[in-house]
Amino acid sequence: MANKNTKEPKVWYRKWWGIILSIIFLPIFGLYYIYRIVRYKKDWSLTKKVGISAAILFPYVICITGVVWGWGTPSMTNYHPLTNNKDLKVEGYTSWNKSHIAVELNGKNIKEEDISDRKFEADGTLNEGNNKLTLKATNGDKVRASAYTITLDTKAPSLDLDNLATETDKDKVDIKGQAEKESVVKLFNDNKEITQMTVRNDTFGFNNSQLKEGDNKFKIVARDKAGNESSKEISIKYKPAQQEAKKEETKQITPQSVEQKITVPKYEIVYTLDKLRYDGGKNYYVLIDPVDISNEKFKDSIKVLIKKITSEKGAKIDVEIHDNLSSLNYSYEQYGTMTLTPNQSQKDLMAIHTIATFSGELKTMLYFNTLSFFPATSKDNQAVGKYVQTVEFNPNQFNY
Repeated sequence: MANKNTKEPKVWYRKWWGIILSIIFLPIFGLYYIYRIVRYKKDWSLTKKVGISAAILFPYVICITGVVWGWGTPSMTNYHPLTNNKDLKVEGYTSWNKSHIAVELNGKNIKEEDISDRKFEADGTLNEGNNKLTLKATNGDKVRASAYTITLDTKAPSLDLDNLATETDKDKVDIKGQAEKESVVKLFNDNKEITQMTVRNDTFGFNNSQLKEGDNKFKIVARDKAGNESSKEISIKYKPAQQEAKKEETKQITPQSVEQKITVPKYEIVYTLDKLRYDGGKNYYVLIDPVDISNEKFKDSIKVLIKKITSEKGAKIDVEIHDNLSSLNYSYEQYGTMTLTPNQSQKDLMAIHTIATFSGELKTMLYFNTLSFFPATSKDNQAVGKYVQTVEFNPNQFNY
C-alpha cells in the first residue's frame, strides 16, 4: 500500500529551473502545454480545452498578424524628431527585397525609385517648424506607408543674466539668470567647464562659484534640444578687503620678516585615508590644540605645520586640520567614510573648528597647492568669517 505521506515528484516544468526555462522558451512551452492539454486532460470538457488553448494561442496570433501586416512597411532608420539642420538626409529600410519607393516631404515628391536591396536614401530641405515626411513602398499590389514629423528649429535659445557686480571682496559669487525651458546651461571659467544644469522653470543658478584673486572670466552657454546655442560672458574682479594683510600673509616669510621664530604646533594625525584622491595621494585628518583667533598669527603656525607634514609624508597629500575632536570626527564621517549627514549643530561646530585644509600638487583644485582657512564656512560667519581665505601655498618655498 502506498504511503499517503509520500509526495509525488514534481514534473520538470514545476521546478524552479523548469519555470525559468519555460519563460525563456515561452513560445515552444506554450505549444507544448497545449499538446499536454489535448492528450492528457481527459477529465476536462471540450469547451475548457478549447478556451485555454485559445488563450495561449492568442498572443501568438497577435504577434504573427503584426509581423505579417507590417511586413514591407518602410522606416526611416536615422529619424530624429528635432533638428537645427535644414538639410534633411533620409536613410530608409523596407523588409521587401524588391519594391518601388516614393519619398514625400510636405506633400512634395523628393525621391522615387525601384530598389532591390531593401535600403534607400533621399535628400530634402526642411522648413522652419513641423515637417511631414511620408515613405511609401509598393510591391506588386501590396502597398505599405509610414509617416514622420520632423521639427526644424534654428532659433537660438533665450539667455539672460541677473545683474551682477563686476567687482567684489568675497571669494564666491552666485551666477543666476533665465534661459529657455529644458535647455542645458553650462558654466565655464577661463575656458574650462565648471558645471552644468538643465533648466526646469525658466531660471537657473550656479551658487558659490569660486573666485580667484584678480580677474575672473565666466562664460555661460545655453543649448536647446535642437542643438542651438546662446552665450554670454561676464568678468568679475575679486579684490579681498584686507589687501595689504593678504599680501603680507602670502609673501614668502623669511627670518628677517618675523620678530620671533614660529614653532610647530602640537598635533596628532587621527585618521589616514588613501582612496579619496584620484592620483593616489593620501588624506590626513589632523587634530591640534585650540586656536587663538584673536589675530591672524595662527595662520603662520598652520603653514609651519603643513610644511612639516609634507616634508614627512610627501607633497601629494591632503591635510585637514581641526582644533576640536568632535568636529574632526564629523568631517571624517561626512567626507571620509560618507556615513554621516550632519545636522545644523554639527555643521555649526565644523564651521568654526575646521581651521584649515591643504591640497598639495592637485591639478583639479583652484591652485596647484591650495591652502584654505576655515573652508567650512563663509565670510559672513561672525566668529571666524574675517579669517576665511584661500591662497596658493607651496610648503617647499616657505621659510621660517
